[in-house]
Amino acid sequence: MAAQLDEIAAESRRSRERWEAIDELARDLTPIVTQAMERANAKLGDLEGRGYGEVLGAGAGVLDRVMRTFDRDGVKNIGDTIVLLLKTLQNLR
Repeated sequence: MAAQLDEIAAESRRSRERWEAIDELARDLTPIVTQAMERANAKLGDLEGRGYGEVLGAGAGVLDRVMRTFDRDGVKNIGDTIVLLLKTLQNLR
């Protein structure tokens, strides 16, 4: 029984040490994660302010309609046609 108690105590110490290491890592990472989140929020706010959210939302709607209307080959053909049109316009310069 004493051996079992010693093993339980040793496991408890190892567990506490792991939690202390995790806690220390969390404390060390908190400023880094906070700064990254602040930067990300600022960037997203900037993009939203310039209208990217609305444009991306509308683009997602177009993509959804294309996916429901055309199969893979149809989308590939549309893409080929768009690229050909763009190249033609580029050559007109």
